[in-house]
Order: sequence, then structure tokens, then C-alpha cells
Amino acid sequence: MVRWSVEQFFGRLKNKFKFLKTEIPNIYTEKISRFLRFATAILNYQDHGIRYDPVKMDQLVAQPLERMIIEDSLLSRIEISGLSAQNIVWEVLNHSVITDFPKLSMQDLEVLTLGKYQTSLAPEYTKSHLNETYEVQCNPQFRGLIKVRLGSRFRAAVYHHLFIEYWPIQNGARGIES
Repeated sequence: MVRWSVEQFFGRLKNKFKFLKTEIPNIYTEKISRFLRFATAILNYQDHGIRYDPVKMDQLVAQPLERMIIEDSLLSRIEISGLSAQNIVWEVLNHSVITDFPKLSMQDLEVLTLGKYQTSLAPEYTKSHLNETYEVQCNPQFRGLIKVRLGSRFRAAVYHHLFIEYWPIQNGARGIES
């Protein structure tokens, strides 16, 4: 939840100061800390700090705490069944193959990703990976389970495998099991 505060702060800086919204040239390396102090002082004077809805924040904080005590059954299933092994054949999907995946609203996505930060990154992240290998895969043996293979945001040669377990035909955030 600390990340939320940090992202909220930098979001406010970028909204008020166009210079901080773009990539900053290296010639400003020595001066950037001074710029940030001035910008922070101006923000604190004008806006009087970060405002948030305490009820919504309590709900947002409660979600990960509740999830921490639940055993990750999908992780156990992946390890026991060897689903991440290279000898299991996964077929690349297109939008017409998987018809029973839950329909999710933006609010459902925010619940699943614990806030707006991840959903705000999604369009750029997706656009940057469409030219590369960005595959959604399935295996007919494992209904209700898809695997996504996508490149790392930070390292070019690294790929991550994301498994999503869902309840077929059930819509909303409750349709995503893990």
C-alpha cells in the first residue's frame, strides 16, 4: 500500500509540472533533486497533501490482507502437475477460441489488481508487447486455465509466464479464481 502513496505523489507531480511528465535529459541529473524539492513545496502549498476516501482506502488495504491468508491453490497445482514444464503443449489462442472467460469491467480489474495503478499501465504495456511475443495459451486438458507468456518491462530477454485460473461463464472479478 506504500506504493499507492508513492504513485499518487508522482502522479500529482506529473499532472502539475509538464517537465516531469516526459523523459528528462541527462544534463539535468545534478539539478533534478532541486527541481523535485521546489515542485513538492509548491504542491504542498497549493494542494495541502494527498486526499483519499478513508472507506475506500480501508477496503483497498483489507483485500491484500485477506488474500495473504488464503493458500495459493493454483501455485500448488502448477508445481504438482508440472504445468510450467516445457513438455506440456500449450496452444496459442485467438479471441474466438476461448468463449467462456469472464467478462470484466474496469472496476473488476481494479479489484483484481488492487487499484488504478496497474490498470493505468496496461494500455502502454500491451501496446509495447503487441509487436513482440505476447501469447495467450491454453491446453484442452486444463479447462478454466490459461497461460500468458509476456516479456519483462525491465529486461529485453526475460519472459514471464502468468497462469490465470477462472470459473467458466461466471462474469466479474469473482469469475477469476487465482
